[in-house]
Amino acid sequence: MELFRKLNDEGMTIVQVTHSEKNASYGKRIIQLRDGWVVPKQLNFLTRMFDSFFQDIRVGLRLLFKDKTFCFLAVLVLGLGIGGATTQFTVVNANRAARSFLSRIPSS
Repeated sequence: MELFRKLNDEGMTIVQVTHSEKNASYGKRIIQLRDGWVVPKQLNFLTRMFDSFFQDIRVGLRLLFKDKTFCFLAVLVLGLGIGGATTQFTVVNANRAARSFLSRIPSS
């Protein structure tokens, strides 16, 4: 088993099929089968959510950087959209603040 661990640490993938819990404990990833079907891991909600989220991020970034032109255009459009929305809310809030300030000044 130590030979398998050493080979795996060097980057080789080892697939081991066993009924022994002791031998299975040497693995970094254990996939259990029951009646020919993969038994889902019993994970709590947050672990599943973060696993799914990070997997989506990895796939999204991989697809985004696959095409440099699309990546550039996506970043440009997102930047313009965020900048435009920020400018719009800044103007609206400045207008409200000015009205509030002017309403406190006594008229002569």
